[in-house]
Amino acid sequence: MSPKARTAQYEPARFINVDLEIGARGKLDALVCELTPRLFELFRGKLGALNRVHYEVGVCVSDADSTMLALVEAVQGLTPAARRSWDRAAMRDFNIGIQAGMAGVTRPGHFELAIASTTLAQVAALGGRVVVTVYPPCPARPRRRVARSAPARPVAARSARVRAR
Repeated sequence: MSPKARTAQYEPARFINVDLEIGARGKLDALVCELTPRLFELFRGKLGALNRVHYEVGVCVSDADSTMLALVEAVQGLTPAARRSWDRAAMRDFNIGIQAGMAGVTRPGHFELAIASTTLAQVAALGGRVVVTVYPPCPARPRRRVARSAPARPVAARSARVRAR
């Protein structure tokens, strides 16, 4: 087997998104009413003992720091009633998603993601925590080759050949 055949090709590592994941034993209605119009709701339901709601920003973002800041601003803009619900939540996670990757077996590569200390301070001031989720590497999708087919024969030619058999 050639070395090229043995080496799987993988996508490079990349930042996916930051999700805001909130969990509480009580109801999250006040938070949901205020955050759902501002953010994109990914999930709402019960997981284990907690009522949970997960959000992401509704716009395309390029890096984890600016995404995290957008989520921080949404929480900072809560009304006092919704803020009390936030403060009572048992889980206030800013979850950074990273797609792991590899450039190949002989050259593993690396990926760096930086969060500014000022952003981390704002998350900490909200009582939040930063979580990092790394998803396993995905093999690169093979490029589709456009199959070149022979030109179609006219129907009359095909039917004549079938009759000749």
